Amino acid sequence: MVYLNKAFVDGVTMFDVEEVDKCRDVNRVIGHVPAGTHLVAGLDPASTGFQACFLWAVDNETGKMYMVDIENEEGGGIIQAKDSIKRWHEKYNLSHWVIEENGFQRAIRQDRDLKDYCARMGIYLEGHQTQKN
Repeated sequence: MVYLNKAFVDGVTMFDVEEVDKCRDVNRVIGHVPAGTHLVAGLDPASTGFQACFLWAVDNETGKMYMVDIENEEGGGIIQAKDSIKRWHEKYNLSHWVIEENGFQRAIRQDRDLKDYCARMGIYLEGHQTQKN
């Protein structure tokens, strides 16, 4: 729904509410990082509109992934990407980002200020290209 910039779409059911509720752990707290996991964030940048970030705690032994945080900020562009990367580094000590790189988005990992900041803080920015189905 983020890609459509709508909270709801008429006539289309993406996920059945009951099925989503079955997967939800009401005891989990947003921002909690389970012990024995490492953090990896995904960034889907946008030049305009909304930019989405999703933070996972990954347990390599079990293969489970836990949602830690999600962000959907209006703005986009290199400035918004830098703000999100810096904010989550400070909040979670996050050092691994996977950034979608289609079109202008390649410019994010090429930004000199962001490259310098990431080098100083030990943050790894990994590019990812989403292929057409």
